[in-house]
Amino acid sequence: MKNPGFTHSRPLNTQDIRTLILSAFGGMLEFYDFVVFIFFAKIIGEHFFPPTLDSFWASINTYGTFAVGFLVRPIGGMIMAHFGDLFGRKKMFFLSIVLMVFPTLAIGLLPTYNQIGYLAPVLLLLVRILQGFAIGGEIPAAWVFVAEHVPKNRIGLADSMITASLSLGVLLGSAITLYINTVFSPEDIFNGAWRYPFILGGAFGIITIFLRRYLKETPVFIEMKEKKTLSEKIPLQKIFQSHLPDISISLLLTWIFTGCSILLTLMIPNLMSDFFNIPRKDAITMQSYTLITISLGAVLGGIWCDKKEAGKMLVFWSICFGICSWFFLQKLINMQPEGISILYAITGLFAGGILGCIPYIMVHRFPPAVRISGISFSYNLGQAIFGGITPIIIVLMAKEYPKGILFYVLFLAALGCYLGLRSAFKNKNSSRKAL
Repeated sequence: MKNPGFTHSRPLNTQDIRTLILSAFGGMLEFYDFVVFIFFAKIIGEHFFPPTLDSFWASINTYGTFAVGFLVRPIGGMIMAHFGDLFGRKKMFFLSIVLMVFPTLAIGLLPTYNQIGYLAPVLLLLVRILQGFAIGGEIPAAWVFVAEHVPKNRIGLADSMITASLSLGVLLGSAITLYINTVFSPEDIFNGAWRYPFILGGAFGIITIFLRRYLKETPVFIEMKEKKTLSEKIPLQKIFQSHLPDISISLLLTWIFTGCSILLTLMIPNLMSDFFNIPRKDAITMQSYTLITISLGAVLGGIWCDKKEAGKMLVFWSICFGICSWFFLQKLINMQPEGISILYAITGLFAGGILGCIPYIMVHRFPPAVRISGISFSYNLGQAIFGGITPIIIVLMAKEYPKGILFYVLFLAALGCYLGLRSAFKNKNSSRKAL
């Protein structure tokens, strides 16, 4: 695959490794907060909404407040990406972590409805809007930031580490939640222990903010600035004028990314306990192992993209994911628990391989001047659309037509094969033209 606007091949140095680690913290914090909020949604609803509401409507209000954060992601992502393409990756990358961390900390410190009345849900809503605004710029910016820092023969590894950190954030959030529920009684949790994971996440984030101050601007942006090749048009306007095919491909890649990650990390454990008679404790244990294999698969997928053609690698991982998903979901749907834990973990490994290929392909589709804007628009719009419909589709199918889940997953695998072949074919033609 071509390497437009990236640094020359060389070994990773200490600065590269530091950049990778600090960049990965943001993605980990995003998904950590996601999991913790979901786990404590019922308690949050009871604290921040009028006690006259029954538990159902309090939960609906809480999840609605949570969903607002997703709705503003495309707006936040585009605004922050705009400034990232025009004024520098580092400034925008630093701002996104600031806007994400302090709202997380604020959730753990906000006064409740009993203390300040209707101002409590208003503040909670504002906090979620700020978080969603910041998150919209975090992951695409991280992919671009590390890709433009590391040598071009390590872009796959760098971006896959960012992707792997997302699963590790889910794992960390689940572990902290389990610890809180083990150490504290339900009464203690309701009376204040539910705040501890948010405060811990905020503290963790503040440390990340301090350390990110020492990150350097990417060599690619510095070179564009020196050569005065920064986009003269509004970046979003330019990508619509010249990069509609790239947007379309990136949107479809985001569909696969979102579908695989939501299904395996969030939906399957709930389906196991709610529809397929697997004890919730066993489902969460299996989820934990699978989160580890997803992270491992993501890193392997990225490394192989550095060594081989990324489109072909996406086809390979998609085929393996489709085959393994067939056996795993057949056993789950038919309620055959033997070996299901191993199949779940292996399916996660292959899904991780797909997730590791996707950012590599996306960062190579857009030129440096509009790279963050192109990826951010595609990724956040895809997350808003497909992140919203995937849970609905899966739940409806689980209730009315369980085998539909299997066909949906096979569709994602087939889409991955199609996009991988298209990418490989385009690359082959580009190589011929270069000759």
